Amino acid sequence: MPSMGLQVLLLVALYGFLGALLIFLWEDERRAARGAPAPPPAHLRFLEGEPASVFPLVSSNLLGRAADNVICLDDPLVSAHHARISFAGGQWLLEDLGSRNGTLVNDLRVESPIALASGDVLRVGGLSLRFDSGPLPSTAAGKVPDGPQTGGGDG
Repeated sequence: MPSMGLQVLLLVALYGFLGALLIFLWEDERRAARGAPAPPPAHLRFLEGEPASVFPLVSSNLLGRAADNVICLDDPLVSAHHARISFAGGQWLLEDLGSRNGTLVNDLRVESPIALASGDVLRVGGLSLRFDSGPLPSTAAGKVPDGPQTGGGDG
């Protein structure tokens, strides 16, 4: 059995660790309560066919056929939850979510999260979309969908 001094030392170390953990969690919670800064403006737009929609991006965007996606894509080759575009670490990232037909950026298959650059062409199912950073183009101002955004397919 350890000596009384060793037991006290272990107890102090344990409480010190727990105290440091609580302080870290409290500061992290305070940071989150202040809110993360909004991501810089960016959007997706269809390259071909109808509808000629523009999809403004928020900090995290799910793309797919399911109704709970931020951007709903009506195409039989698109998975229910196909891909995610999110803003993290100062850049826009695209991640394939294990879709059956995959996701391509500039004709390269996405195997792990990849940083997007303005002008990149995304292929999701049978649809081609262009990623652009910056404000929405003024010509598309009237074509921005409200709520869950849908597009693709035959209408």
